[in-house]
Amino acid sequence: MTHSPSPNPRDGRFAAAPYACSLLPEGVPESATQCGGLKVRHARAWQGKSGIAVAKEIFAYYRRQAEERAKPVKGLGDEAFAALYRSRVTVWVRVSNLVLEIPFDQADGKVTPEMHETVAEILSRLPAH
Repeated sequence: MTHSPSPNPRDGRFAAAPYACSLLPEGVPESATQCGGLKVRHARAWQGKSGIAVAKEIFAYYRRQAEERAKPVKGLGDEAFAALYRSRVTVWVRVSNLVLEIPFDQADGKVTPEMHETVAEILSRLPAH
């Protein structure tokens, strides 16, 4: 039986990033290397900042990169936004000390109810700690 490492309270809720492919709902195509395009970034305490503070900085960096294309998304994680890049909408979500990047092929730039539901399902698959 494999045990997850215990989180350091200074890091945040997650001691390590979960394997991205394990978070995908059934039916979402995944390749061996891309996990459906889902990316998970894990932040740890660094230079006197908590892992959550570092994750907030990472999240803010991506929001700044999106500039005016960033649209807030309510009801997902601790904070979330979506941005259109070419013909793909990417939803960025921060949960404690994790930042998730979840791309969708959606050319009109809107987060549909189905996309919101998919992101919520991905977040529900995060480990309890």
